[in-house]
Amino acid sequence: MHRAARRLHLAALAAAAAGVTLVVASCSSDPAPIAATGDASVADASGDAEPPATGDAEAGPGCPGATPSSYPWQSPVPMDASACTEADLQKLAAAVAAKSISNERDIANALGARCSACAVGRVSDDTWRAIVGGHLGYIGNVGGCVVRLGATEVCGKATDALSTCLILGCAGCKTRKEEDACADVLTGVDGSCAAHLKSMRAECSARIISAAFSSTGPCQSFVETVRLFCGPAPADAGAD
Repeated sequence: MHRAARRLHLAALAAAAAGVTLVVASCSSDPAPIAATGDASVADASGDAEPPATGDAEAGPGCPGATPSSYPWQSPVPMDASACTEADLQKLAAAVAAKSISNERDIANALGARCSACAVGRVSDDTWRAIVGGHLGYIGNVGGCVVRLGATEVCGKATDALSTCLILGCAGCKTRKEEDACADVLTGVDGSCAAHLKSMRAECSARIISAAFSSTGPCQSFVETVRLFCGPAPADAGAD
C-alpha cells in the first residue's frame, strides 16, 4: 500500500485496550528525537510491497474494506545498542519533522550507513529490523518494538497483525468518524480483525498495548523504535 497511513484514533478499541486511546499505525512522524508525538505514519512507497504469506484478499477502497486472512511476521533481530548514535537519531527526527520521509530508503539516508544497516530491512528478511520495507500498510516494526520492550513474540505478532488489519481495512475511510465506525465493524464479533484484537488482549499487558498504540507510545515513533533496536539508550535510562 503506497500511501501515508493516517493515524486512527479508535474509540471502539479504547476500552478493550485497558483504557488506552489507540493509534492504529506503526510509527509516527515525530519531530522530536526523544518524545513521540503521534503524527501521521509513513507507508512504504518503494513500489514493491510484498503480499501476505497466505492472504486471499487485498485491501480495497471501501470503509470498511477487505483485509487479508493472514499477515507475514518475523521475529525481531537482536538488539545492537552501539549501532546508532544520538546524532543519528537527531538527523532522523529532523527528516521526519521536515516531512521528507516517504519510504525506508529515506530513513536509511537520514540515519547514515552504520545506523541504517542495523535499523532498516525488508519484509522478506528472516528476521525483522526496526524499519521493514515492503510491509503491508506501513514500515515501522510495531510488533518487534513491543518485543524489545519485553512482550512475548505471540503478543508482538498479534499487535502487528491488529495494526495492519485496521490500517488496511480502514484505508478507504475519509473522516475520523468513518475510521472509528470502521474499527467497530472490523473488531466486532464477526469482524475480520476481531481475532487479532482478542489475541492481543490475551497476550499483551496494558503497558505494552499503550506503548504500541498510544499517540505518545515509543512504538508510534520511528526514532524511538530505532533506538530500541539499535541504540543508544536514553540519557535517563535506569533513572528513578
